[in-house]
Amino acid sequence: MKNVGGGGGGGDDNGVFQVLDLHVHIGSYIPPVFGIEESGAHLALVGRGRDFAYAKYSDWVRLRKPLEKLRPPSVTELLLSNDGNRILEGCITNFFVICQRDKSEAEGKYLDDYNNVNSVEVQTAPISDGVLPGVIRQLVIEVCHSKGIPVCEVAPSWEKHRLWEEAFVTNSLRVLQHVETIKVPQPWESLDSKSFEGISWIEKKFQ
Repeated sequence: MKNVGGGGGGGDDNGVFQVLDLHVHIGSYIPPVFGIEESGAHLALVGRGRDFAYAKYSDWVRLRKPLEKLRPPSVTELLLSNDGNRILEGCITNFFVICQRDKSEAEGKYLDDYNNVNSVEVQTAPISDGVLPGVIRQLVIEVCHSKGIPVCEVAPSWEKHRLWEEAFVTNSLRVLQHVETIKVPQPWESLDSKSFEGISWIEKKFQ
């Protein structure tokens, strides 16, 4: 409700108010079952990170509209990056990968032992990189810590995507959804195109 007239400076509060109708739709929703074939997310890297990622705000719906023109067919979520390599998050999700640990960073442990929890780590961009501090994101990190699963808050690097074993996205609606494919533009500068049809894509598929 907004005061659009009257009042003046005499302390008269009997102004004219403009009333807006508010409509709310409520329905049942069942999140997709994690790991079931054909229920996974299909992602595409299409644009830069948000300026105000620390909070949800309605203007983000308008600001991300140009990104929708770059969405390839069948893609269900759009990923954000400031350099085409370090992946920050999705437009409406947080992004995680399960990555083989670099031998130089594995504290002397060999990585060919896939039964060793230290051979892989969970990666997701830190809040300081400008990502939304999602509730489910934080829960995933806490559960990993409680189970002794290594977590590294670093933006997953596309240059190391061959080390990625799995990927998943999270938000309060999807909860946790596995990723089936990720498309990345080649080159990154081709995102200046006004449509996905003018872009060549490299695709990573997860088993």
